[in-house]
Amino acid sequence: MKKFSLVAILCLFLSAGFSQTFLHGAGVSLSLSKSSGTDPVAYSGFHYNPRINVLETEKIALSVGIPLVLAGSFSYNYSSSMGSNSDFQYLLQVPVTLNLNIGRGSTKENTSRMGFFVGGGWAFNQGSFNSTIEDPLYNNYYYEIIEDDFNMGPSANAGLRIGVGRRHRNIEVRLNYMKAISGSLKPHVFGVTSAFNF
Repeated sequence: MKKFSLVAILCLFLSAGFSQTFLHGAGVSLSLSKSSGTDPVAYSGFHYNPRINVLETEKIALSVGIPLVLAGSFSYNYSSSMGSNSDFQYLLQVPVTLNLNIGRGSTKENTSRMGFFVGGGWAFNQGSFNSTIEDPLYNNYYYEIIEDDFNMGPSANAGLRIGVGRRHRNIEVRLNYMKAISGSLKPHVFGVTSAFNF
């Protein structure tokens, strides 16, 4: 049984065409970051997703991509005692992902009505995140500040593609997650993007 499985996998890879097909798409993003002991921050912005198929068959493809996100968050607060206060926070996310693509959008030749993908990789984040700091004048009193941080960590993503028109073009919805394991804040970053793939 093991020999048969190995032969089947070998045949799949030998029958697949090694390629360097370039595909890309652009759209909008919504991200949410959460550091320990702080309120979450929601960012909205833009998404650009270039990828290269490194291995493909008629129905599936293995791709390496960089689904970039550039987003921001603006908040405004007013109180009669403290007056007005406004904050701007930003997020630049650069994940490098290896995805298995099936169906629509997996290759330029695949014209199936629907498609999907799943994969993972490593993400780099630069942004301004919520952080907590202890007030030395009051024991056990913490308050939130905004702190710039560069961090990185493992990431995962999955999504759905819906065909548009007669060619390979499609609308894509992607869910992604990243857990920073470096940097001072180590946030969890969740995201959803919607893009039109050319």
